[in-house]
Amino acid sequence: MKNFVIISNSDPQYIFFKNKLEKIGFKNYFIINNKIKKRFFFNFKLSIKNQKFFYFLKYYLLKFFFLKKYTNLYLKKKKEFFDFFRKNNNYYKTHNLSHIKKFKNKTLIVFGSPFLNQHSIRNFKKCYNVHMGDLPKYSGLKSFERMYLKEKYIGFSIHEINEQIDSGAINLKKKIKINNKLSPFVNYINLYLYSFDVIEKIIKNKIKLRPKKKNYQNKYYGFQFTELEYKKFLKKFKD
Repeated sequence: MKNFVIISNSDPQYIFFKNKLEKIGFKNYFIINNKIKKRFFFNFKLSIKNQKFFYFLKYYLLKFFFLKKYTNLYLKKKKEFFDFFRKNNNYYKTHNLSHIKKFKNKTLIVFGSPFLNQHSIRNFKKCYNVHMGDLPKYSGLKSFERMYLKEKYIGFSIHEINEQIDSGAINLKKKIKINNKLSPFVNYINLYLYSFDVIEKIIKNKIKLRPKKKNYQNKYYGFQFTELEYKKFLKKFKD
């Protein structure tokens, strides 16, 4: 286990994973505070750079037209569901990227962390990302929601980190069947629990990561998931 370092962001489901790792004596786990500021301008630059301006324009026009009605309903449901993970405001301590630069010749597993530049992870022997989506089809943001809308199964992929988002060689893919009797968020947690077990086996060297296939993904950005998609997704909730 000492040859691995794991980082994630501060979402509640990752705090659950942190507790699980601490129980087995794993210490090289860091919650990274690396939020993107000024997201509107960030999305605008992405849309121009990758010729997605139509999606960018559609996203913000629908957002304005619906006054974020469906986005806010979704976020409210998500917050209500995940609040039981949070005991208090000091439940976790975040770190900046400087905390992981000191590690050398170890294997890094990125689990839900924001985008990392090559400079911050250059000392690691190998770098992997755990992506909550079946690559290469469901790369980028809103992968879980898109899978849930279109598939009978939801899955995660472990791939090598390279210069582009979710585009490195795929090492491992796992799926579980959607249980339509449960809410999307409970299915979401079940997928995470499954991925936690797989990561635990990896850091205990019970599973070896070897590249199995190339990743011919199409980039997908959050501003392509509009108010209309949120409306469709909300219909998946029974209440």
